[in-house]
Amino acid sequence: MFLTADPIGTGVVTNLSRPGGNLTGVASMRLAAKWPELAKEALPGLSRVGYLVNPTNAAGVASLTDARRSTEALGMDFRSYPVERPQELEAAYAAMTRDRIGVLLLDASHPYPTDWPGVAGLALAHKLPAISEIREFPLAGGLMSQGMRLFDLVRRMAHHVDRILKGTKPGDIPVEQPTKFELVINRPAPSEIMPMPQ
Repeated sequence: MFLTADPIGTGVVTNLSRPGGNLTGVASMRLAAKWPELAKEALPGLSRVGYLVNPTNAAGVASLTDARRSTEALGMDFRSYPVERPQELEAAYAAMTRDRIGVLLLDASHPYPTDWPGVAGLALAHKLPAISEIREFPLAGGLMSQGMRLFDLVRRMAHHVDRILKGTKPGDIPVEQPTKFELVINRPAPSEIMPMPQ
């Protein structure tokens, strides 16, 4: 049983509808190509986008490529910041500040995926609006997220396990892909909203 962003690209299976062998699972879908559009809509004067990427994660590198194409198609500058270990995060954020990055994009393959509050806190400390794919990110202080709900994917995995326990071969169960995506926006508290000029 697996949960991965690109089961074919990473060689886990060769076919989603009939994975064969002893594997099946759920393929997550990343919407990194949409994040620059969201950023441009939220920040109309945006001109430079940064992407925090774990270069050892193939799915993360693929998401970066999608985001780069989308960013450049919108006429904005794109810069990537490779980080493999949590200890490198602070230096990467400092580099983004020096480079005058207007918004940070990051996916769930960053080096510290279990510490969304820490990653969001660094963005806040550097006054850097940030967009990711996990709803926990804006809940921890990031600007917004757009992606699938991990809870829904895990629930589908439980459905697969139930079928396997009832006798279905894993390789006969199609790999599922998410059909629902959500946009979560971190709205400021009323006291943080600037009054409109009269």
